[in-house]
Formats: sequence, C-alpha cells, structure tokens
Amino acid sequence: MKLSNFEDSIEDVILERGLDYFQNGRVENVIETTDGYTVEINGSDYYTVEIYLGHEDQVVDSFCDCPYDWGPHCKHIAAALFAIREKELKPKKSNKKNAARNIAELFNFAWTVKRLMLIIVAS
Repeated sequence: MKLSNFEDSIEDVILERGLDYFQNGRVENVIETTDGYTVEINGSDYYTVEIYLGHEDQVVDSFCDCPYDWGPHCKHIAAALFAIREKELKPKKSNKKNAARNIAELFNFAWTVKRLMLIIVAS
C-alpha cells in the first residue's frame, strides 16, 4: 500500500473512523523516525501507532498497540496515515534565519581563506 492512496487498501468503515479522529485533533505527536513515523493517538485511551515507510511512499508495515483484532488496520492506523500524508505533502518552510546564518558563515570562511592566501604569498 502507498501513502498516497492508502484508502484503496483499508476498509471504508475504518477509514471513516480514522478520518474522524484525524479531523477532530485526536492525532497528537507525529514523530519522524529513521524508517517511518511513530504517532500517538488519543482515543478511548492513548495508543501508539508505528508506520514503516519504504521507497516511493510505500507503507511497508504498520502496528498499533490497541486491542483491535478484526483486521490488519484499525482506525488509529488510518488516522496516523492521514496525518503522515498531510505532513509529507506539506511544502517545507524555508528558514530565513538559518539561510542568512549559512551565508554569513560562508562569507567568513571565504574571508579567512583569502587572508591565509595573502599570508602564504607574503611569506
């Protein structure tokens, strides 16, 4: 299943419940990991969902610690997938302060190199 169209792989009733959780703010911490995401969902209790991603937005595996056992995907996994997809598709914000700092550091480095070259040539 792919993150871009996971709806094709999850039952409609589960998707509806997961979308409801997502839209009503029950998805709380979306934490990027080395191989995917860990997501906390505030349901009747707090549940932890782990989504493992592969190449080209492939969902390799998923896990939820809730007691649901009627199928491979629960509403918490669906809610997490909605949140992750939203996060993945959002354009990254540019950080102007970091960009300005990087430019200043490059300028300082170039100035230092120029001074070293003058010292070497003068020697």
